[in-house]
Amino acid sequence: GTLEITGAATFTSAKNITLNGVATINNTNTTNASIFSGNFTNGSNLLTIGGAGNTILSGIIGSGSGGLTIAGTGTVTLANSNTYTGTTTIDASSTLKLGSGTTISNSSAVVVNGTLDLAGYSETVGSIAGASTGLITSTVSGTLVLTAGGNDSSTTFAGILEDRAATSLALVKVGTGQLTLS
Repeated sequence: GTLEITGAATFTSAKNITLNGVATINNTNTTNASIFSGNFTNGSNLLTIGGAGNTILSGIIGSGSGGLTIAGTGTVTLANSNTYTGTTTIDASSTLKLGSGTTISNSSAVVVNGTLDLAGYSETVGSIAGASTGLITSTVSGTLVLTAGGNDSSTTFAGILEDRAATSLALVKVGTGQLTLS
């Protein structure tokens, strides 16, 4: 199902949400960020967060193989240690901003076709891949390390790695799979 967030008022929810199928949050409120502080239990289901409004998830997305897709032009901030193991996909023109250094599960494959904003945090992910529209950057200072490859898959990332506001951004490849930067 789809949850539509419209209007200009602040939307907040502390409710825990269990996905019983594919689910979408479409946030079109561009005046105030929409905040979810409850946990999402996704099982094997895909959660898509989209729209032009900014969305903050401070609860945990977890307990399953379901993935997360970031769509739309708003920024989605994940501010907790999530445990879902499915693929994290950032669509072109979309932004996923980290709120901690353990935001994305270490086993999650990350497909960056939009922007992954490390926001001053180092992060470990299962793998990285993405098109030439992909950008891995940080809008916050720090000496950052992105570690990828622990899921041992072979991937190609054709986008840009940019330190932007960070002092430095290093990429560390681990695991047996091959990472091709093109």
